[in-house]
Amino acid sequence: MLSLTPDYARLEIAKDEPFSEVTESVRTLLQLCRINSLGSALIVSHQVGFDLRSSLRVALKFISSRPAPMPDVRLAIVALVAQQEMLDPLEQTGSEVGLECRGFRDEPQALAWLTGVS
Repeated sequence: MLSLTPDYARLEIAKDEPFSEVTESVRTLLQLCRINSLGSALIVSHQVGFDLRSSLRVALKFISSRPAPMPDVRLAIVALVAQQEMLDPLEQTGSEVGLECRGFRDEPQALAWLTGVS
């Protein structure tokens, strides 16, 4: 489910979301940021370990291969059930495709990083 706030766009990914839908949802999230001039995006995932890592890595790499440039966005990824070890490769992939990207275990920490509030 996608939602917008005045400061960021938010995507929530269900536990059993198919990879193709994750890719399309992440692409839409980043488009919303570009269209609305938002500098921050939040992904909150209920996926387990390798599903989280694989689906988001595929999504980010696919989106970066498209002709439209990646928006200048800070991307926070929240892994509600996946292990912390699954977030490091996602941060690396985000950096490789040109996003400032960080992984978190809970949403309040991610929002603090996105909004610069500690």
